[in-house]
Amino acid sequence: MGDGLEQAGNQEDTRFARLAHELRNRIAPIRNAIELMRLRSAAQADIVQLIDLIERQLDGMLLAMADALEAGRPTPQGIASDATPRSGVACDPRRILIADDSVAMRDSLADLLRDKGHDVKAVASGAEALECASAWLPEIVMLDINMPQVDGFEVARRLRARFPRSSMKLVMMSGNTLDRVALSAAARAGFDHCIDKVIDLELLETLLQGR
Repeated sequence: MGDGLEQAGNQEDTRFARLAHELRNRIAPIRNAIELMRLRSAAQADIVQLIDLIERQLDGMLLAMADALEAGRPTPQGIASDATPRSGVACDPRRILIADDSVAMRDSLADLLRDKGHDVKAVASGAEALECASAWLPEIVMLDINMPQVDGFEVARRLRARFPRSSMKLVMMSGNTLDRVALSAAARAGFDHCIDKVIDLELLETLLQGR
């Protein structure tokens, strides 16, 4: 009886983790697109007001969906966020490689960072990330974890074995809750930073500015 209840609980935890991961992968590109619209429409007050409205509604939807998904559990890191317009932290241009097998996530984040003045390349797999990083030598590599064949952890291990932290920073982009287990695994793989895919963009700019 006890084993059955434990198994049912584990299945529920797995289902919850899968739903939370899918939610982040769907929401993150929308977040990026909203910020990109904000950057490109800064001088148009009526458009900015519409963007603020969309963002407030998205925040409300996120909170409602989180409540439905979690059934009383604490909100996972990165689901809820402040809808206050960003202050626009100044950031020097950086060479950034993004690796993510989600087209929407990869392209939206790459476009956003390019609009902020960075030199960005984006690839769809771990194998491409290893090849591009070796040839292009980016300052920062942003890696999705759940990529086919060569996952983000393995990419990080291989890159860290070749490139010191002083020349290449590795950033884990997680679609799951950043708990102690995930952070410990990231540290062992050689990552310097971990961020939720539903990115706090001010936090991301501060991270990119770091030397």
